[in-house]
Amino acid sequence: MLRKITKDNLGTVKNKSFLKYAQIYTNIETETIKAIESFGLPLQQREFNKDRGKKLTQLRAAGAILRNNDKSIATGRISSACEACQTGEGSYTSFISLKCHRNCYFCFNPNQEDYTFYTDRQKDINKELLELLENGVELKHLALTGGEPLLFKEEAIAFFELANEKTPQTYTRLYTAGDLLDVGTFERLKQANLSEIRFSIKMEDSVQKRKHILGKIAMAKEYIPYVLVEMPVIPGTIGEMKTLLLELEEIGIFGINLLEFCFPLGNAKAFKDRGLTLKNPPYEVYYNYWYAGGLAVAESEEICLELLEFSLKENLKLSVHYCSLENKHSLMIESPSTS
Repeated sequence: MLRKITKDNLGTVKNKSFLKYAQIYTNIETETIKAIESFGLPLQQREFNKDRGKKLTQLRAAGAILRNNDKSIATGRISSACEACQTGEGSYTSFISLKCHRNCYFCFNPNQEDYTFYTDRQKDINKELLELLENGVELKHLALTGGEPLLFKEEAIAFFELANEKTPQTYTRLYTAGDLLDVGTFERLKQANLSEIRFSIKMEDSVQKRKHILGKIAMAKEYIPYVLVEMPVIPGTIGEMKTLLLELEEIGIFGINLLEFCFPLGNAKAFKDRGLTLKNPPYEVYYNYWYAGGLAVAESEEICLELLEFSLKENLKLSVHYCSLENKHSLMIESPSTS
């Protein structure tokens, strides 16, 4: 039987060599918790892990597909790009700039390396792509993210046109907030054979603005083979999220990726003002993770699991996929070269 070593049960470890390593691990955990507390957002009082196992058993019995040691859970098929993320082999993600026209309080882009530099400047992504191909890199999946890529519409489209010309077999995808899309842009992306588009929906936007984005999502179906929504799930939005799933089901898109909501290690007041706390424990394995997303917020995962259950009960054709922060962390340990 496996059990987690903690400072409370160290006394039960009889092997002196193992005890030495266990003490190193528990000291790392203690120091990490102290560092986390310095960010100004408290940890949740109760530990969710005690309830998680039961919920996963229920989801599995209902037909959910659990992957990567239960860190990725789906109601059915998932994007091939998500499958490729398991190893990162043949996958590459780039950005033109980290500049964005939105101002989300939970944005983690400021944690990115060279954030300030790339909010004022642009990368030459076409040159970058050509160098990869010239070096013999086989690209199975290629993505463009941001910031907001469509703030640089010509450059974004040119990137996918070049990819289509030089490596037409590559599965390409675009991340966008969606509000800068129009018919002309969709037509050009279709001509460039864009494989997939992922929209982010902001639950803090007005209902009218969200309806506007849903209109863009419906429009995308006419041009792009795979249309998805990818968004963090914020505590307190369960009713709105269920409504959104039904709306996306009616539109008939491929699916939605539910991301565990994260605290980006800054802007703590905005999180405190909303009554949010951090998931406890913050990590399953304490490690020097380089993913810029931050720390998981308490109760986001509970809502994601409830939405999976809702989707299965409603027998939605929409693919609903929960990607936890632990899923991203574990994949980055296994494939540290992934972008």
